[in-house]
Amino acid sequence: MRMTKNIQLLSCPIDTLPFLPLLWASAKTYYEIHGDNVQNYNWVLPTTEFIENMDDRKKEISKNPPDIFGMSLYIWNYSASLELCSWVKEKWPHCIIILGGPHQYVSHQNNFFSEFPFIDACIPDTAYGEISITDMLDNYKDGVVDWSKVEQCMYPSKDRKLVFRSKKTTSKQDFQWDFSAYEAQSESMKEYVRILYEIYPEKQISVKIETTRGCPYGCTYCDWGGGVGSKMIKKTMEAISKDLDIVPIFNSLLIYLCDSNTGILGNRDVDIIKMIIEKTNDMPIKPILQIPGWGKTTKHFKFIKEIITLTADSKLLDVYKICNQTFDLEALESVQRTDISSSEYFALADHAKSLNLFVITELIMGFPGMTVNKFYDEFSKPYEQNIGIRMYEWQLLPQSEAYSAEYRKKYKVGTSINNNRNITSKFNIGNEVVVETLSYTRQDYAKMMEIYSLYSFFAVGEVYQNTIKELMIRNSWKLGDLLRVFHKECYPLLETAGGENMRKFDDCKEEYITTRLNMSTKINTLYAFLPLQDFWYEFDKQHPILVNWLKTQNADTTIMAEDEKILRTSFFEGEDPLLKLIHKFQNPVSIRINKPGKKGPPEPLKPFPYRAPE
Repeated sequence: MRMTKNIQLLSCPIDTLPFLPLLWASAKTYYEIHGDNVQNYNWVLPTTEFIENMDDRKKEISKNPPDIFGMSLYIWNYSASLELCSWVKEKWPHCIIILGGPHQYVSHQNNFFSEFPFIDACIPDTAYGEISITDMLDNYKDGVVDWSKVEQCMYPSKDRKLVFRSKKTTSKQDFQWDFSAYEAQSESMKEYVRILYEIYPEKQISVKIETTRGCPYGCTYCDWGGGVGSKMIKKTMEAISKDLDIVPIFNSLLIYLCDSNTGILGNRDVDIIKMIIEKTNDMPIKPILQIPGWGKTTKHFKFIKEIITLTADSKLLDVYKICNQTFDLEALESVQRTDISSSEYFALADHAKSLNLFVITELIMGFPGMTVNKFYDEFSKPYEQNIGIRMYEWQLLPQSEAYSAEYRKKYKVGTSINNNRNITSKFNIGNEVVVETLSYTRQDYAKMMEIYSLYSFFAVGEVYQNTIKELMIRNSWKLGDLLRVFHKECYPLLETAGGENMRKFDDCKEEYITTRLNMSTKINTLYAFLPLQDFWYEFDKQHPILVNWLKTQNADTTIMAEDEKILRTSFFEGEDPLLKLIHKFQNPVSIRINKPGKKGPPEPLKPFPYRAPE
């Protein structure tokens, strides 16, 4: 019998881009500082995280049979994670299995533990995992844990028909966040990367840097580590500096800043950016800095602007992302979104463009208050400012306010279940996508899908772009006005003359209108590029229809002739339009390596020279 117990903690990534295991390193470091029984546990290096094949993941886990097995659940890894947990319990029945992370349904299901009998307990995302895991390990004895002593833990009654919750709660402000997990586990990080490159020599490691937790805002559609509508806590600057020392050691490809509101803490956040610049200054190839969220009030404006300047000048930032979700004020109010004004966003966008950054805005389809008529106008402001749009569907997150029965009833929320057909797990329960509220019907949602496809057709695909601009100027139209007229008069004719890709688009709309989706892409709104691709494949049929419509609008024939030359050169001597769009709206990693406009499919990411740790 083993004297020490094997603990395996995993957080499987969204795709094949590998990150250093921050969850594992932070939990282990915290326990080594605050735990009572450090000598009792063997923390198995979580190399399973970067293994891509499920069978190979199971083989990797089997090398060190777990006594305690934990997984952090996200929307992208939910099904695969539950499959692994089920398999672990079947193979090692006495293993304790815990779940953590934001994508958990336990608080909504009284029968959760009877439905998932292989789960022993859950740690809600409002708890700090380091504290809960420390409590669990200190109260583990002979294969049993007293869950009532574990921070905010949710666990089953003896018959598994009820869900209990531990009353132990620690103030987040008392969390001692003065350690660098990467520094404390530096030898393990080196071994992790060594094994990664041994198995996948073509890959390159990336790093998550966390400097704050929580978010003070209460957007109803959102969930964030540490809780929304909560006071933020800060990691010490000394610990952050030590965390960043790991970046040049491995020539990291990407630095993902895991903060909800960069710029909200003013000069502190600016100093952190300066620290990142200093730490990466001598790297042979600059890493990419990805900032998922920015400060959201006017008082943060000057700090955001300074951060954009610093990161652009240092070649760390390629993309400035506007995260306003919608431009409609009624829709913003329905989801309690706090944000800077559109004019301030566009001022920052102009500044970013002056520094040669690619600027996009992220919008979410279908908030309550949105209508078909207003949806046309979502595209006007970004188009005028030469800002790209990346549209997302609204997926209900189980820990968000919008998931609650009260919110659904108030706004008459209707959903479809998205079952990704690429996921074969029996735990592929699907995610709920909002396709109906009090302000629009399911049929309206299908029309909004068409409108987004028309934006992609003209603004992204650049079909007859100069003709369209002249037409808009002459008629005093905004892009939304053009889309209204085109949608009514020309789109039905293109749809009738459509080929295979237009039929695929019709199938997508039908799935959204019903109650179950069967998509195969991670970003399902890629459906919006299908009509453009169909126009390319069915050019001889559809091009005359478009030309005739432009003539009915008295478009300038000279400009039309020039645009046709551009169009034919682009379509028949360039790449597939769908690939062009994917290039243009990929994540920052791909944008830097695969510049938009290249012929052919995107090249695989090439590893940067690996500098062995000294």
